[in-house]
Amino acid sequence: MGTSLTGLTPATTYDALIKVGDNGPIDATLKALSDGLGNNLPMEVSTETVNFTKGASANQFFEGFLSTTASGTQVVLTINSVGNHLVTGSGGQTFKLPDATTLPNGAIYYFNNNQSSGAISVNNNSNTLVASIPSGGFSAITLLSNATAAGTWERHEQAPSNVSWSTNTFDYPGSITSATWNGVAIADAKIASAATWNAKQNALVSGTNIKTVNSTSLLGSGDVAVQATITGGATTITSSDLTASRALVSNASGKVAVATTTSTEIGYVNGVTSAIQTQIDTKTNKLIVTNRQTASYTLVLSDADKLVETNVASANNLTIPLNSSVAFATGTQILLAQYGAGQTTIVATSGVTVRSNGAKLKLNAQYSGATLIKIDTNEWYLFGDIA
Repeated sequence: MGTSLTGLTPATTYDALIKVGDNGPIDATLKALSDGLGNNLPMEVSTETVNFTKGASANQFFEGFLSTTASGTQVVLTINSVGNHLVTGSGGQTFKLPDATTLPNGAIYYFNNNQSSGAISVNNNSNTLVASIPSGGFSAITLLSNATAAGTWERHEQAPSNVSWSTNTFDYPGSITSATWNGVAIADAKIASAATWNAKQNALVSGTNIKTVNSTSLLGSGDVAVQATITGGATTITSSDLTASRALVSNASGKVAVATTTSTEIGYVNGVTSAIQTQIDTKTNKLIVTNRQTASYTLVLSDADKLVETNVASANNLTIPLNSSVAFATGTQILLAQYGAGQTTIVATSGVTVRSNGAKLKLNAQYSGATLIKIDTNEWYLFGDIA
């Protein structure tokens, strides 16, 4: 027990008083504690925290502990939250770690998943997953860097309560996945049913389940000698190389044979997406198809490369539409003929330009003919027997 200050004045006891080093009030900034003579104690205090600048010892330090029943609501931790968390119930629970810039590097949070089912999800302060802890798991989450609010965290696992081990043994009653066994043979006692295991092994090596290759059994040690015997269409290519860079065909006997066609020639049709003959036909001159009209008429897309006839007794118009209405391909030609007595005038829709000798736009007389050729988006040539 210390000495009593009863009956003493502050002036006579000042040297022994404990005060803040700067003699000011305690605030949010850590300040050293000192005695009345200015000798610092190994302790700093603020309104937020207490910091020991040298080692501290006690019979026991009790860390803050909180038991949480799993719910769908995220638990948001702060610098003032406890560091040791137990989760009970089921269904999973999410925690959000504190702003790392408010914590010292090395701060540790413990999460003990005692749920019957469901994981604990631990997110950093930006809600990015740091650790997913399954039912029965226990993880320690350590702050490695507090440079940002999210921080850099590292997780370490501790064995769940149903695991035990010693120097040479390890026992875990659950299922092990994604593991590679590098030790000695597994004892029968560690197999769910040794009898079932042995029965299946015996069945596997029984005579009825062993396959042969060319009458050679696969059971036993050593190599299996396999003699290739090729039959069918490939018998003509078993003993020698083929002529290089040639196509293969089946000959009159149904056997593989080398064609005279070279790989270079095959390359000429690389990228073909439809029948070649069909493509040639579209490029070849064809017999003219006629489209005879008995009244004024506006060209349609199917008139491309046709003969459009006007068989009208009175004056009539043949109209060229805008490309936005009828998108003839540039280069399209359309033949025109005035079959009837009525004179035909070629009319350019507003926005369309027709180039003709002397700006003539009429077919000259009955049975006169002319040709329209599209040379740009909305521009056509007109030439022939025109007036």
